[in-house]
Amino acid sequence: MIKLRKLLSNILISIGMGSVFALFLIFISPRFLFLGKFYSANDMTLAVSRLARIPEITQFHRFVIGALVFVIVAIFADYLIRTFYKKIENKAYDKPKTKVFTEFLKKIRFCYTIENLIDTVQNELEYSGDCSVMIVDPVENIVLYNSSSRFASSPETFSSLHEITAEYKEGVYFFNAGMQECKLKKARIAAVLLEKIHFFIICGYFNEVESEIFDTMFSELLTYQNRVTTLEQLLHFSELSQEWNMVANTQRAFLPQKLPEMPMLELAAYFKPLVNVSGDYYDAIKVDDNKTLLVVGDVSGKGLSAALVMGIVVNTLKIAKNKEDLPALILAVDSAIKRMGLLDKYTVLFLGLVDTEKMTIKYVNASMEDPMILTESPDGYKVKVLESTCSIVGIIEFDKIEVHERPLYRGDVILMMTDGVPEAMNDEGVELAETGTYMESIKSFVQYSADDIVKKVAGLAYTHAGNQPMRDDITIMCAKVKG
Repeated sequence: MIKLRKLLSNILISIGMGSVFALFLIFISPRFLFLGKFYSANDMTLAVSRLARIPEITQFHRFVIGALVFVIVAIFADYLIRTFYKKIENKAYDKPKTKVFTEFLKKIRFCYTIENLIDTVQNELEYSGDCSVMIVDPVENIVLYNSSSRFASSPETFSSLHEITAEYKEGVYFFNAGMQECKLKKARIAAVLLEKIHFFIICGYFNEVESEIFDTMFSELLTYQNRVTTLEQLLHFSELSQEWNMVANTQRAFLPQKLPEMPMLELAAYFKPLVNVSGDYYDAIKVDDNKTLLVVGDVSGKGLSAALVMGIVVNTLKIAKNKEDLPALILAVDSAIKRMGLLDKYTVLFLGLVDTEKMTIKYVNASMEDPMILTESPDGYKVKVLESTCSIVGIIEFDKIEVHERPLYRGDVILMMTDGVPEAMNDEGVELAETGTYMESIKSFVQYSADDIVKKVAGLAYTHAGNQPMRDDITIMCAKVKG
């Protein structure tokens, strides 16, 4: 129904746009036919100019005015389409029966284990939605969970569903009470089939549920399946205390193997853990050709538990649908960490959305070592610090998450790093950030490429430390606006 309503809205708005375009063509045409008689556009504009008591409108003026009106109407039409689409979706998803599944899908996004999924099924589908559910592992051919209803808990039901769906490909299918495939309106069973999980919902009111909700359910359960696989890998390796290199390699798999190539942005990163396993992380996610989400963070502590949290944080950011809503990303990471139940684990985190079309950076700094923008000026390079805008993530409640915005200019360098660099300590116990040469050295690096900048900043830390061992992981990311 949503697709049909969207199509009708689009058709009506397109008809309106077509009418405006026709009037525009008439307005700029030398002659047009009306009621069997040819009229001159000059006649129309002359009449308009006399009534409005303004100078005569020329052909050029007609073209400019018509084009301006057309652009305005086109923008307004786009706004109308978006508004109508949103209203149609809200109206459809707010219906009581559909809302049961909408709430279920919201909760799936924060499930990391089969126990989390079962708890969500019980709360949202069974208790709130009066549905029965069966969750099957198709690889091992076992029931992971089934509701207490007689139909869902019956071995015959499991055998029949398994036999019917054994040859089906991944996707969403519907079956009637006789277990024959049918359309949604006549269905009593909805089957969401994935590689590692088959999810069956038995319900008596599918005819009142918006069909698009099941496409979303397939997508969310697929994402859940990937999350579980990720966690299983980390937890498996964490039990092998002697296999640190395997854990480190798994962790590195979560970090970008290659940073995206952007038309107006040069990206580079440097990553060196103190031990094999690190709590530091970074990423650069392409939103579109003009927008890039920059991510740098540090999980509290070291070792396996820090690596586990780091994997959850990176995965949460990657699967987020709207990567331009920075506060929502922070809240998603916060919720993901808290759901793990590790009371002493949190992360500091910087999210920066660079827009090279508008030449701005919107950012949220959750207590990270202050990132900076280096901008060329007549007196040398000026440093603009991107100060903290909210508290640490994953352990306390937020009072407020502020999004700040700064302008960017061609040649600007955005430099982000964890505290391993500024806190590098020499033989005399002096940290790098406390020296007078720290910022001056960084300013001198700006003339180089992004790749050279991160290497030179890392070299600066190691040179300062000398014979002293490094005290923390070193992670540096640089984004340089092409000049």
